[in-house]
Amino acid sequence: MALTLSAFSYGLFASAAGAPIHDGLYGKTGFGPGYSAVSLTVAGNGTRVVGGIHGVFVHCTASASLIAQDTNELDSSSTLYIYLPSSVPILASGLFSFSGNVTLSEEATQTTMSFTEPFSLSGHFTKSTVIRNKTVAVIVTLSAPDICSPITPSHWSLKWLGALK
Repeated sequence: MALTLSAFSYGLFASAAGAPIHDGLYGKTGFGPGYSAVSLTVAGNGTRVVGGIHGVFVHCTASASLIAQDTNELDSSSTLYIYLPSSVPILASGLFSFSGNVTLSEEATQTTMSFTEPFSLSGHFTKSTVIRNKTVAVIVTLSAPDICSPITPSHWSLKWLGALK
């Protein structure tokens, strides 16, 4: 596999031959089973998946184990918002991965409690030409059994929705 070098403001970045990873928002239209959704924000000329409230966004309904921790405020229709605690680098191959604990704040759970639970998210950006809103740009694998209900899909095909302004 040939490597090409492209300059950006922080120096040189080696990327596998193929189309660049675009900065901007990646996601899909609508929700999946269990009112679930995944979206990513990419920055740094395609070098990182952004963490925090403005970055990766996972939306799902509560798991039974999370409900058991707060039966007064959570039930099977409770929706949760999960954010990565920090940005994650995208390797030259297009791979990225996060595995660790995430904290769901009171706002994220829409309750008076916060929770810290294990979570993993990994993915692979395609190296083919990406057309905004048309072609799949990244395949994401999600694992959050202690947070999300079993109906939440573990695999997501996301499109590049465009650059952020």
